[in-house]
Amino acid sequence: MLINIIYNMPNWLLAFCIVSITVIIALVGIPVVHALLKKKSVHMENGIVTGLGHLSGIIFAIVVGFVAIAVLGAFDRARQIAEDEANQAFTIWVYSRVYPENFESKVRDVVESYLNVVIDDEWPKQSQGEISLVAARSFDDLSRLIIDYSPSSSPEQEIHNQILTKVNKIFEDRSSRKFINTHGLQETVYYEIIFSIIIILGFALCFSAKDSKGYFILTVWFAISIGLVFFLIVSFDYPFRGKVCIPPDAYKNALQHIERLKVEESVK
Repeated sequence: MLINIIYNMPNWLLAFCIVSITVIIALVGIPVVHALLKKKSVHMENGIVTGLGHLSGIIFAIVVGFVAIAVLGAFDRARQIAEDEANQAFTIWVYSRVYPENFESKVRDVVESYLNVVIDDEWPKQSQGEISLVAARSFDDLSRLIIDYSPSSSPEQEIHNQILTKVNKIFEDRSSRKFINTHGLQETVYYEIIFSIIIILGFALCFSAKDSKGYFILTVWFAISIGLVFFLIVSFDYPFRGKVCIPPDAYKNALQHIERLKVEESVK
């Protein structure tokens, strides 16, 4: 599958491939477009042409800018989802002290197991676009354990209700992670970007300059800059995949806090 090939590439290779395509289009396009146009039209310069050039550049910047902002915004939201999920699990571990000792120990063991499974099993599979059945079963163990428990006092019931809410929030965050990991930008958006790149490069290739060497270098640099922008969008499109992805640091931090609290509790 193409998406797996793209997001298994090292960043430098992905950037090189995308930039190479835009540069090749420019290199091949210069002689082809100039051969199709009359020499006089190639060197044509006037206010209308300059205005059209500025206008096409602005339209391209708006289209790509909005897409880049949307992709980066989605990346930040995905990071927040992962942090929220880890925080909910950590809070359940802390709140479990309201339960009887035996049940508290079970809840804490299941929470720690879930965090470890997410880090060790789900995150590597998630980066490959796969689903971790082990993590799903671990969460099921946690949810069933909490749902089947019957509190014996009002204070315990109140905290238990809060824990149930946090279990539900973890379920929502897990569902969001799965959705984000399988739904990037719509194909129509990529078609729009690709056609915009072709149009803006085609406009630049329709003209030349007295210094042909300078024109050639500037056109190549222009193609490189466009390719790098496209690379930025592609690399951030799937927040949990590829080399530019969200690491499981939030879950590791939750486990570190748990270990710290366990040490503090053992000292008391």
